[in-house]
Amino acid sequence: VPHGIAIPDIDNDTRMTTSRPVVKVLYAGRYEYRKGTDVLLKAIPLVLQQFQDVLFELIGHDSGNAYQEKYMASNAERSLGNIIFSGRVDESSLAQAYFSCDIFVAPSRYESFGLIFIEAMSYGKPVIGCNVGGVSEIISAGYNGLFAETGNAKSLADQIVRLIKDKPLREQLGRNALR
Repeated sequence: VPHGIAIPDIDNDTRMTTSRPVVKVLYAGRYEYRKGTDVLLKAIPLVLQQFQDVLFELIGHDSGNAYQEKYMASNAERSLGNIIFSGRVDESSLAQAYFSCDIFVAPSRYESFGLIFIEAMSYGKPVIGCNVGGVSEIISAGYNGLFAETGNAKSLADQIVRLIKDKPLREQLGRNALR
């Protein structure tokens, strides 16, 4: 039995009906190679080539702001308005980020348990991860989330784009995730 968490105390019906013109993609975790942060940062410009109205929020510790600085130095200024590096946040801010996102993504190269996916699912969010470690115990591909190829930014971008294009699929995966 995978680890469990408490379901957030919010109205389940409003989780899936929040609508706005911008699709928000959330990452939460340390910024490091093992967590696939570099893969996500390479995938973001690929997604933005197709959809300019996507907002990415990255939450977590970035030692010395290395990942943020590298991304900002190597990407066109137009994409910088589409990404928020929030750093470490308190639990209330993290809960708000989960609530307000449309898609949760964590392209880890290895995860022992995959608790971040369970957290996102508890908010009724579809998740995208890689079929590694404990993640395969949490995500059922096509039921509550999708898998990207480990370490492959194009594959990750393709899965994000798939969910951006297909709102009914996004919503169905989110409902199944909550179940």
